[in-house]
Formats: sequence, C-alpha cells, structure tokens
Amino acid sequence: VGKNFSPAFEGSTYSDYAVTIEEYVDDMNDLDSSLLPNEFQIAWREHLKAWQDYSEFLEEMKSSSVRRSFELEELLHTDNLHSVEINQTWEEVLEIGRSHGANVY
Repeated sequence: VGKNFSPAFEGSTYSDYAVTIEEYVDDMNDLDSSLLPNEFQIAWREHLKAWQDYSEFLEEMKSSSVRRSFELEELLHTDNLHSVEINQTWEEVLEIGRSHGANVY
C-alpha cells in the first residue's frame, strides 16, 4: 500500500491518526475504574486492550515501508478486525454497565 493510503478519517495522515488514537488510549488509561464493579473493570480493561492493540497497529503503519509490505485488502481487513474487537468489547462494557443500573444507549 502506498504512502498516501489514509485511515478512516478523510484528510488525515496515518501519522496524525496514529497520534490521535495514542492520545485517546492514554486518556482512557488515566480513567480510574477502581471503585466500579469488578466485572465492569475487567470489561473496561479488555476494551482498553482492544484500543491499545489498534494503537500499536497504527504506530507500525506510520512507516510507509511497512504499509507497502501489505496488500490494500490485507491492510483494510486487519484494520477492520481491530474495529470489530473495539466494538465488541465496548458492547460488553455497555451491557455490564446496564446490568448495574447505568443508563447507556
């Protein structure tokens, strides 16, 4: 894949996108969940891990030589796998939150 391949947000570079996701993950790490129910803490850590894995993938993809080693379909598939994992772990966080009385949509 060429150096001009851009991630989901039109107009951003892989480097910009990777930095944004890294900052988001850092902010998520700063949240204190220690007073929340144990099962919620576990689900939250799994969700955070999904985001961390995606951040690491994007960090690798900042290198145009690394991106060129992938076929476009393979890169998109890998990116999609990360999105699926993030969405699934988020749904688990929401479900557990609801089971403890949180009003989430």
